[in-house]
Amino acid sequence: MNRQHQRDRVLIYKFILSLFFSFGLALPVHRLLALTFRPFLILGITAAGSLLCFLFGRFRKSSLLLNLILWGISIASFYPYRSKLGAILSAISLGVGSENKLALAAYSLPLTIFISITAVILANFFSYDESSFPVILIFSLPLFYYSALNASVADTLCLIPLMFAVFLASKDIHAASLPTVINSLVVFLLAFLLLPHLSALSPRLADGASSFRQFVDDYFLFNDSRVPFSLSSTGWQPLGSKLGGPADPTDEEVMMVAASGPLLLRGSIRDTYNGYAWGDTIGGRRYLYIDPRFTRLRNNLFDRKRPASEIQSAFPAEEHIQVYFESEGTSTLYLTQRFNSLSGKGLVPYFSPSSEVFATRSLVSGDQYDFYGTRLTADTPGVRALVLAASEADEWETENISNYLEVPETVEDSVYTLADTITADARTNFDRALAISTYLQTSFPYTLDQDYPPSNRDFVSWFLLEEKKGYCTSFASSMVILARILGIPARYIEGYSVHPENGIAHVTNQNGHAWCEIYFSGFGWLPFDPTPADDSSGGQSDSSGEGSSDPDSTPTPEPTNSPVPSIEPNETPAPSSSPAPSPAPEQVRETPTPSPAPTSEPEENAPKINWPLLLPLILLLLLLLATLRAILVSPSFVASRQPDSNLVALVWYSALREALAAMHIMPLPGEAPVSFLKRAQTQLKQPVQLSDMERIVMTAGYSKRRPGSKQIERAERIYRRLIRHMPFVAKMRMYKNRFLHGLPIRSLTQ
Repeated sequence: MNRQHQRDRVLIYKFILSLFFSFGLALPVHRLLALTFRPFLILGITAAGSLLCFLFGRFRKSSLLLNLILWGISIASFYPYRSKLGAILSAISLGVGSENKLALAAYSLPLTIFISITAVILANFFSYDESSFPVILIFSLPLFYYSALNASVADTLCLIPLMFAVFLASKDIHAASLPTVINSLVVFLLAFLLLPHLSALSPRLADGASSFRQFVDDYFLFNDSRVPFSLSSTGWQPLGSKLGGPADPTDEEVMMVAASGPLLLRGSIRDTYNGYAWGDTIGGRRYLYIDPRFTRLRNNLFDRKRPASEIQSAFPAEEHIQVYFESEGTSTLYLTQRFNSLSGKGLVPYFSPSSEVFATRSLVSGDQYDFYGTRLTADTPGVRALVLAASEADEWETENISNYLEVPETVEDSVYTLADTITADARTNFDRALAISTYLQTSFPYTLDQDYPPSNRDFVSWFLLEEKKGYCTSFASSMVILARILGIPARYIEGYSVHPENGIAHVTNQNGHAWCEIYFSGFGWLPFDPTPADDSSGGQSDSSGEGSSDPDSTPTPEPTNSPVPSIEPNETPAPSSSPAPSPAPEQVRETPTPSPAPTSEPEENAPKINWPLLLPLILLLLLLLATLRAILVSPSFVASRQPDSNLVALVWYSALREALAAMHIMPLPGEAPVSFLKRAQTQLKQPVQLSDMERIVMTAGYSKRRPGSKQIERAERIYRRLIRHMPFVAKMRMYKNRFLHGLPIRSLTQ
């Protein structure tokens, strides 16, 4: 009798758990799909199903029969809509998280029945399993995220039954008692009574939901397209993406910079020259700046450990630099090549393999960030001796720097001859680079009134051999190509040339600038500015920031930097005012400092950390975040967040490219998407046809029409068919890369 009583008590507990889980699961899914809200119908179905589970639970081996009955009822609810099942599935696939979910309203009743019965089946299965707690918790986390996005009280209250199911699942079912039953029913009743009446927005909840969403987007989900910096937006590149032509930079204020002297702030870094313009072919990936997994990559890209520490000790001292934006801008964060301790309120920095640094959103007036930067250029006194002292290459350099040696066939033979002539007397790469920079500065006049280049001729060849006058983009492009011809790695940089007065620089678009960075083995990247000085250059003269000092001279240490004024957002300092010293920075440099030794008598009231309890919670949180990460980087979720069908098609094309890349099938440099897909088709051994994806890509990228819903479905089917036929190792490689780096939405030109 006692055994039967114990069994009945367990069944009652499981009935309550099943009711909370099924009702709590059906409600947020119901709200997520924006179906007609029928809480009483959901309650009736889940309560009846849970009661059936309770009754059948008294008989062994009845669970399978019960599930078959419930599935039969749920499928029968679609019988009047049997001719529209395809439309319903299509509406569901396109509706979650998008404006198209209103299309589901016509099928609200059968979907409500189906969702409720499915929730009962899941509850019946998991409530009888020992793993119900983590399973219910995993179910609840994405639903909590989706509900938090809506930020309404009703949507959040929908989660109360599910959260309570998590609580019940964590209890020992054999210890269930009458108070547990009563308390559970009270919570359930209160949650249900509140649901239909409170649907208004709560400002505090809305703010919290917005912060939560922003946090997840910034640190786990950042796959959105960003707005990179380009001189074409400042007037320095009048032909748009092409080089040359008369420049007319505007005097629009961009930012204020607090620094002790002139410096070059990098914006965009370009590696590929096609004869007419510069492009970036290696910066597609993005990495969270503070992520410890990318410490080695970050150190290599920004020369943190290069050259050796004894050589770095002779560099100019790092200084605290502040940047305050005065207008809306791009997502680019302007920095020196060598920097540390980047921080900014409300800004989450990322970096790319090209070493560009950017935030997860475009910067607006009032945004501010600061960092510790080194003002080091080719004009820094004694830098030549330091470069020559650091001659040992490393493995990373051997594998990656070759990207910056490519010279297109459009460059004329006379330019090769000119490069040899300029550097005939030079014996080291530094001397060759300096000879090129000096030649450009002294041989060609500076002018904004440059002619329009011929459309059928290489720009650098035209500038060096015929035009022989221009401004920063012409000089920087020429130096990069001349250096590459000689086998010296070089890249093209666009950013701002900053010239502080009394510690503050008011930077406008006229301070936009282009220069060259040269890579020296074992030393790293070093800026060279080949643009000649000119009084009318709009801030481009002396842009290297160190004057015309002899680079061979011995560097003199700077014992104490002059105080740099701190930028106050609400007060624009007058150039003639005497600046106040900046307060000590809040953020500590990355160089670790020893912690002070603890006192022998710690305070009695100091809080103690309960590590045995905290560590499992941390591990559980990491597990849940990993689950959330896997969901948020999936193509389906990324596609659901896109505003139009062109971008949705682009998501599935990007996902297909990631899958092909995992099988070592990647596009060639400059290869068009259609050509790539045709080539991939010939390399695939699986029976997957990519021809339909070719037409979808053509429609999305090169046609005025937008892909229709059937084309989007076809693109998704092609991707999923490829996934089904992928080798296991390739599939795991794809999922690993996607989990670590997300799903980048690649444009058709990348």
